[in-house]
Amino acid sequence: MAVSALAALASGRADRPVLVVTAVVLTALIPVRYHAAVAATDEWAAAVRALVNLGRKPLAETLGPVLPADLEEERTMRQLVTRMSRRRYAPAARSALAPYRAQPPAP
Repeated sequence: MAVSALAALASGRADRPVLVVTAVVLTALIPVRYHAAVAATDEWAAAVRALVNLGRKPLAETLGPVLPADLEEERTMRQLVTRMSRRRYAPAARSALAPYRAQPPAP
């Protein structure tokens, strides 16, 4: 917008003081707007992380694996499940996922 105000100065009927003040004010507000955008993004990222954390257990129950007690083991399990869904099936995936498989329900 500040650039538009400066470009309008080339017009023959431009109100120069208004356009110059507008350009200066808008340029001065750039750091403020940038800071507001960063703060909003941080809050949005925190909300997304909270949603992901809330959905971990229901997603694991739906897909079948048992959630490990250790967070690092859970990350390993999720990497294996993700890789298995993106790549061709490999017999090694079966043995790698075996420790995380839930027991089928009794009939």
